[in-house]
Amino acid sequence: MIATDTPAIPIPSHVLALPMAEPIPLPTQQPRPITISEPVLARLVETKLAEGDRLIVLVPSDMTEPSVGADKIGVLATVHQSLRTNEGHLQALIRPMQRVRIEAWLRTEPHVVARIESLSDEDQMDDETVALARTLGRQFDRWLDLQSQVPAGFRAQSSELVHQPGLLSDVVAANLELDRPHQEALLQQPSVRLRLDLLLPLLEQELQMLEMGEKIQQEVRRELGQNQREHYLREQMKAIQKELGTTGGSDQDELRLRVEKAHLSAEARAEAERELGRLEQMQPGSSEAGVIRPYIDTIVDLPWDRRGRER
Repeated sequence: MIATDTPAIPIPSHVLALPMAEPIPLPTQQPRPITISEPVLARLVETKLAEGDRLIVLVPSDMTEPSVGADKIGVLATVHQSLRTNEGHLQALIRPMQRVRIEAWLRTEPHVVARIESLSDEDQMDDETVALARTLGRQFDRWLDLQSQVPAGFRAQSSELVHQPGLLSDVVAANLELDRPHQEALLQQPSVRLRLDLLLPLLEQELQMLEMGEKIQQEVRRELGQNQREHYLREQMKAIQKELGTTGGSDQDELRLRVEKAHLSAEARAEAERELGRLEQMQPGSSEAGVIRPYIDTIVDLPWDRRGRER
């Protein structure tokens, strides 16, 4: 479910930071699960939830090193549910809400606490930004068309995001399989215009790959369908010939065996098999069959595996 209306979240003076080794989720405002394996941090999150404090800030694990310093971007998230696994880890359902700037680390042991400030999307809604958002929205609709499964109502909700280019860019990026450098670049970029500029070629490249894959699948299905139809027609013709007592199956089987054993070039084999397919669908005594049979015999009898002596 996409939240198309961004709720206002009061920014506290300090907040518990959750260092993550994997890429930080973009602020799509869509619920998603995370796993907290560190025992101290898991207990602390449970305690905060019990006290009604649901805010955490998600930061890359290497960001909390003292040498890195602050002035980086994290994601403020709300925690909605938590559950202990059999392994003792904490499964939490979070909702990444908005980018925030890390002003300072107030403590790093035994857990990380950060002072943060609100970070709004940069750029005004000028005509060029609106045009970029509409283009990205149309591309994303094409991308959804090529997906095997789309959650109910997702398409209608995503279409409304054209009027919220910042949220649109995050939702699109979160649904693509981007590499880590691109994910981090999009997270650390407060400019909506620059995020749109970065996403458009990435989504177009993904669309080209998906459309190429769809074209290949259609060709394979068409080829399989043609082969199945030809096989069905051959079997039907054999049954008719058997009923009429005019079966020529043994002769055709013998001819097919000769084709299979002959040392033909790839082009000659393809031609022989194509003509065999036609022959198997004809009445043995037809005039066309009388032409095709000698033609196949000629193809098979030619010395394809011999070279002429050069003079």
